[in-house]
Amino acid sequence: MPHWIETELKLLLPDEAAWERVRAALGPGRVVRQVNHFFDRADGALRAARIGVRLRAEDEDRFLTLKGDALPSGPDRASGDGRSGRGPDEALSRRIELETGLPEETFDAAIRDGLDLGPWLASFRGEAGAEPLPPALAGFLALLESTCRGRRLQRYAGFCNLRLIEGLALHDEQGLIPVEVALDRTELPGDRIDHEIEVELAGNPGDPDELAARTERALHRWLSDRGVGTVVPAPSKLARLHEALARRSLPVGAGSAAERVLD
Repeated sequence: MPHWIETELKLLLPDEAAWERVRAALGPGRVVRQVNHFFDRADGALRAARIGVRLRAEDEDRFLTLKGDALPSGPDRASGDGRSGRGPDEALSRRIELETGLPEETFDAAIRDGLDLGPWLASFRGEAGAEPLPPALAGFLALLESTCRGRRLQRYAGFCNLRLIEGLALHDEQGLIPVEVALDRTELPGDRIDHEIEVELAGNPGDPDELAARTERALHRWLSDRGVGTVVPAPSKLARLHEALARRSLPVGAGSAAERVLD
């Protein structure tokens, strides 16, 4: 399992006009429509543990994704022994992410009947091979196994996302920083629409932080040069989904306009 840490730089754009300005500057790119469904136990155990279990339809493709909370920072972050997690003013986040493709019929059955995560957790363990798992990953899988054993997870919420994917050549005093960016327009419950730009970076154990810092500075400069107003670090989309649900005081399973698009 060579790639199990997701490292992302995520910035919220101020408004739709800024999103349109960035979209025009990036060029046509590849546009995909993502429909996201999130699953949990009825008692919200996964949400309480800040774990996301997501099914995503992206054009003709279907995916299962498991995401953990932000990993600790510091020299031992890969083992889970670092000093602290992501702060509120940090645009860069690292978290465990496991993902696999799904057949469409399996995807549709999970939406309809609930998701049995057990076979997929066994599959992720099998992909890891015989070597001992890093402690952070082993703990993540063990927590999911104990939480989901013998239970079907039920869909409780979701949102739609329009994503433009395009390559971007950033520059700083040290030279070229080629990246692929995702420009998102996210329709959350309660008629909330967020606009954000993401850059996914190499994030496996041992990767230096210098490139991440350079990329963040260069991206801020690129946005400023194109007249984009104040940008701020973006919490995870799952955290913003929960915030939107809480503000609407929606019971589990209730549907806003954005939710009805998914059902």
